[in-house]
Amino acid sequence: MAADHGVALEFDLQPLVHLRGWPRQRVLQSHARLLRLQRKYGFPATVATNARSMLDLRSPREMAALTRLFGMGEEETLRALATPPALSGRRREVP
Repeated sequence: MAADHGVALEFDLQPLVHLRGWPRQRVLQSHARLLRLQRKYGFPATVATNARSMLDLRSPREMAALTRLFGMGEEETLRALATPPALSGRRREVP
């Protein structure tokens, strides 16, 4: 299980800001599906904007509003924002 191996899930909010239409809807569906798995198995999650410039930075309030789009509650969002992004050392990208 992911929780047993120190694996965390990162919800990347950058596509929610920059995509429109069907591609954005697919990201929302994917995040909602991953959120259900996170709730079921209890592995840690974090929320990130993966900002590439200062214009991509978001406040915690804006990030909370974006997480509500795929069903994350306020308490879950606060916990995810407080979770360090590198829980197990080196970060690995998942395609």
